[in-house]
Amino acid sequence: MKFFNFIFLVFYCCIGFSQTDDPTIDTLIQKGNVFNYKNQDSALFYYKKSYETSLAKKDTFLIAATGYYYSFSLITSNRFEEAQPLINFNVSEAKNLPDVLIGNTYYNWGSIAYLQES
Repeated sequence: MKFFNFIFLVFYCCIGFSQTDDPTIDTLIQKGNVFNYKNQDSALFYYKKSYETSLAKKDTFLIAATGYYYSFSLITSNRFEEAQPLINFNVSEAKNLPDVLIGNTYYNWGSIAYLQES
Protein backbone atom coordinates (compact mmCIF):
# COMPACT_ATOMS: atom_id res chain seq x y z
CA MET A 1 0.00 0.00 0.00
CA LYS A 2 2.89 2.34 0.76
CA PHE A 3 4.14 1.96 -2.78
CA PHE A 4 0.80 2.92 -4.37
CA ASN A 5 0.49 5.96 -2.09
CA PHE A 6 3.99 6.96 -3.14
CA ILE A 7 3.13 6.59 -6.83
CA PHE A 8 -0.02 8.68 -6.47
CA LEU A 9 1.71 11.50 -4.61
CA VAL A 10 4.65 11.69 -6.98
CA PHE A 11 2.44 11.60 -10.06
CA TYR A 12 0.27 14.32 -8.52
CA CYS A 13 3.39 16.48 -8.09
CA CYS A 14 4.42 15.78 -11.70
CA ILE A 15 1.22 16.89 -13.40
CA GLY A 16 1.93 20.60 -13.36
CA PHE A 17 5.64 20.38 -13.98
CA SER A 18 6.07 18.99 -17.44
CA GLN A 19 6.59 22.10 -19.51
CA THR A 20 9.94 23.14 -20.82
CA ASP A 21 10.83 25.52 -23.63
CA ASP A 22 11.53 22.57 -25.91
CA PRO A 23 8.54 21.01 -27.71
CA THR A 24 10.42 17.80 -28.54
CA ILE A 25 11.29 17.19 -24.91
CA ASP A 26 7.79 18.16 -23.76
CA THR A 27 6.30 15.62 -26.15
CA LEU A 28 8.60 12.86 -24.87
CA ILE A 29 7.76 13.71 -21.24
CA GLN A 30 4.04 13.72 -21.97
CA LYS A 31 4.32 10.33 -23.68
CA GLY A 32 6.16 9.02 -20.63
CA ASN A 33 3.39 10.37 -18.39
CA VAL A 34 0.74 8.59 -20.46
CA PHE A 35 2.47 5.23 -20.10
CA ASN A 36 3.66 5.69 -16.53
CA TYR A 37 0.98 3.47 -14.96
CA LYS A 38 -0.05 1.30 -17.88
CA ASN A 39 3.30 0.28 -19.30
CA GLN A 40 6.31 1.12 -17.17
CA ASP A 41 8.79 -0.02 -19.82
CA SER A 42 7.36 2.45 -22.33
CA ALA A 43 7.43 5.23 -19.75
CA LEU A 44 11.10 4.47 -19.05
CA PHE A 45 11.82 4.54 -22.77
CA TYR A 46 10.29 7.98 -23.27
CA TYR A 47 11.76 9.50 -20.12
CA LYS A 48 15.20 8.14 -21.00
CA LYS A 49 14.86 9.49 -24.55
CA SER A 50 13.93 12.93 -23.19
CA TYR A 51 16.93 12.79 -20.85
CA GLU A 52 19.33 11.79 -23.64
CA THR A 53 17.94 14.58 -25.85
CA SER A 54 18.56 17.06 -23.04
CA LEU A 55 22.13 15.85 -22.58
CA ALA A 56 22.79 16.47 -26.26
CA LYS A 57 21.51 20.05 -25.89
CA LYS A 58 23.79 20.65 -22.88
CA ASP A 59 21.11 22.72 -21.12
CA THR A 60 21.27 22.42 -17.32
CA PHE A 61 17.56 23.04 -16.76
CA LEU A 62 16.52 20.54 -19.43
CA ILE A 63 18.91 17.91 -18.07
CA ALA A 64 17.61 18.44 -14.55
CA ALA A 65 13.92 18.45 -15.55
CA THR A 66 14.14 15.33 -17.68
CA GLY A 67 16.42 13.70 -15.11
CA TYR A 68 13.70 14.25 -12.54
CA TYR A 69 11.12 12.39 -14.64
CA TYR A 70 13.55 9.66 -15.57
CA SER A 71 14.58 9.20 -11.93
CA PHE A 72 10.91 9.05 -10.90
CA SER A 73 10.31 6.23 -13.36
CA LEU A 74 13.43 4.40 -12.25
CA ILE A 75 12.34 4.69 -8.62
CA THR A 76 8.91 3.26 -9.38
CA SER A 77 10.71 0.36 -11.06
CA ASN A 78 12.85 -0.18 -7.94
CA ARG A 79 16.00 0.78 -9.84
CA PHE A 80 17.28 3.10 -7.13
CA GLU A 81 20.98 2.88 -8.01
CA GLU A 82 20.29 4.16 -11.53
CA ALA A 83 18.13 7.01 -10.23
CA GLN A 84 20.67 8.30 -7.71
CA PRO A 85 23.12 9.96 -10.18
CA LEU A 86 20.21 11.84 -11.78
CA ILE A 87 19.14 13.10 -8.38
CA ASN A 88 22.74 13.97 -7.49
CA PHE A 89 23.02 16.14 -10.61
CA ASN A 90 19.93 18.13 -9.66
CA VAL A 91 21.16 18.59 -6.09
CA SER A 92 24.56 19.77 -7.33
CA GLU A 93 22.86 22.31 -9.64
CA ALA A 94 20.26 23.43 -7.08
CA LYS A 95 21.28 27.11 -7.24
CA ASN A 96 20.55 27.16 -10.98
CA LEU A 97 17.16 25.43 -10.89
CA PRO A 98 13.61 26.49 -9.97
CA ASP A 99 12.46 25.74 -6.44
CA VAL A 100 9.69 23.40 -7.61
CA LEU A 101 12.20 21.22 -9.45
CA ILE A 102 14.50 21.10 -6.44
CA GLY A 103 11.56 20.25 -4.18
CA ASN A 104 10.50 17.42 -6.48
CA THR A 105 14.09 16.20 -6.66
CA TYR A 106 14.35 16.05 -2.86
CA TYR A 107 11.02 14.24 -2.82
CA ASN A 108 12.46 11.59 -5.15
CA TRP A 109 15.54 11.35 -2.97
CA GLY A 110 13.43 10.86 0.15
CA SER A 111 11.27 8.34 -1.67
CA ILE A 112 14.30 6.16 -2.34
CA ALA A 113 15.11 6.07 1.37
CA TYR A 114 11.48 5.43 2.28
CA LEU A 115 11.01 2.62 -0.23
CA GLN A 116 14.29 0.95 0.71
CA GLU A 117 13.06 0.72 4.29
CA SER A 118 9.90 -1.11 3.21
